[in-house]
This record gives sequence, C-alpha cells and structure tokens, in this order.
Amino acid sequence: MSISVIIPVHDDTAACTRLLTQLRSVWGISEVIVSASRIDAELQQICMQFDARLIEADQGRGIQLNAGARLATHSILWFLHADATPDVDAGR
Repeated sequence: MSISVIIPVHDDTAACTRLLTQLRSVWGISEVIVSASRIDAELQQICMQFDARLIEADQGRGIQLNAGARLATHSILWFLHADATPDVDAGR
C-alpha cells in the first residue's frame, strides 16, 4: 500500500517541519506533497531535507488540497494539516 500525503501550508513552516519529521516514522507513506500559498527559501530547504514535493497554490485550504491531489501519484490520498500529529501506525 502506498500513500500520498498532502499538506496545505500558509505561513506555518515550524508546524510543517514538525509534521514532516513525524511522517518519517509513519508506515506506508510513499510521497509527501506540501502545497503552500507562499514559498520562501526556508520552506524550500525544509521540503528538500525531507524529500517532500513543494508546490505553490493560491491561498485557501481547499484550493491547496486540490492542487496537491492533482499531483499525487498514489491511489490513497491522506490530507493532513501542518499541525497534525499522526500516530506511527496511522498508515496501516
């Protein structure tokens, strides 16, 4: 089973960093897409560090989630807010 995680981000780089750190230990995740309303150098660096795809989308949670879903390559889509704290077994 392969999961694409889509994370909408709007000026919450710290929360996104915490979530990307947590997702490293979650089973089944094959792809992470960060859909940001504004991309800066710090967010670019963090996404590169965690091997997450970074895209820019117009502001608005639904718009950003939709943009990320269009790029996802797996049939299971998991939408997470940047401040989420998923359990390590959540992907099972």
